[in-house]
Amino acid sequence: MEKEVFLDINGRTRIWEGFKKTEFKSKSIEGLSKHNSEIAIAQLKDFELGINCTTSGRRTPATLLKLRGFYRTLSKRIKNKNIEQLTKEELTKIVIKENSQEFAKGVKVIFTWLYKSKRIKENIVEHILANDYSKGKPAWVYLGEERIKLLLSSLGPNHKALAYLLFDSGIRPEEAWRLRVYDLQEDCTLLDIVDKRSNGERVAKKTSFGRKVKLKLCSELLNEYIKINKLKPEDTLFQITQAGFNKALRVATIKLFGKEQTKSREYTDKITNYDIRHNSACFWLKRYKTHKDLMYRFGWKSEDKILYYTEFLDVRDTIDDEDLLTKEDKTRLENEIIEMNKKFDNKEKIYIEMFNNMKMELEKLKRKN
Repeated sequence: MEKEVFLDINGRTRIWEGFKKTEFKSKSIEGLSKHNSEIAIAQLKDFELGINCTTSGRRTPATLLKLRGFYRTLSKRIKNKNIEQLTKEELTKIVIKENSQEFAKGVKVIFTWLYKSKRIKENIVEHILANDYSKGKPAWVYLGEERIKLLLSSLGPNHKALAYLLFDSGIRPEEAWRLRVYDLQEDCTLLDIVDKRSNGERVAKKTSFGRKVKLKLCSELLNEYIKINKLKPEDTLFQITQAGFNKALRVATIKLFGKEQTKSREYTDKITNYDIRHNSACFWLKRYKTHKDLMYRFGWKSEDKILYYTEFLDVRDTIDDEDLLTKEDKTRLENEIIEMNKKFDNKEKIYIEMFNNMKMELEKLKRKN
């Protein structure tokens, strides 16, 4: 089986390996009892290998760190009680009180694994639905078209190239950091976001898919960026760290707009690279004619994201009376109009001929007199 390669984009691998060296060895996770630490470590080990998961495949360090965080949050709610002794009612109360979609998902992952690994006899989280909780999608920074373009243009050359690629293509930041120069094709007018490379290195997000995206806003900028930095085709396209890029974004945003809460609930000084993708989705939603094409550009497998941004932008129903007509109806009406025009033209010719005849008769009478 081909080994999948994960790039350490945010230093998550380094952090995860650090926890493994300390916590796995001591069999203790900070904030968890000894018993619950052993349970959590067993799941983390399974997920690292891709065992007893809800979907196939080993989990990335970023996912494992998030799972560790769910255990710590849950541990605060149950104190020293053994996790597998929680009842359905107790767990439901905890999830309701937390009121978070992310936490609800995390709890489902934990208890589904406990059931799969036969540590509990009943799956007590089947009834828990993440959409039932109001703390759903995290807040983000919406700037609108004019302000986002102003922000991107104000960045330094290297940061600007990355920022415009994120905005133009709608690519996920983690995908952007995996790009190589040769992924830019046709003079930087086409971006090839492959699923996996031949060595197993993943580029497109695991839950997404490979796609080729036309670049409409940043081709010249990218050509110049590659030339100035003397990048070779096989080089990683961006050497900037995500932390450094986010810092540059925040400094520029505060300088331009100060600190204010945006329509999407987050404050401008909290902007991150992912907020560029959010703003890109709003930008392209207004320009794509079909949902299918927009979904392809952004690597979405379902339309729920489109529904979210449509509601966010307060897009109104634009259907017109004309839209109710079928193709056959339109063809029939067009033919009727053509026939009416023909009849009108014929009548017009008759009237003109009658007028000319009358005029000629009048001339004859004048000559006689």
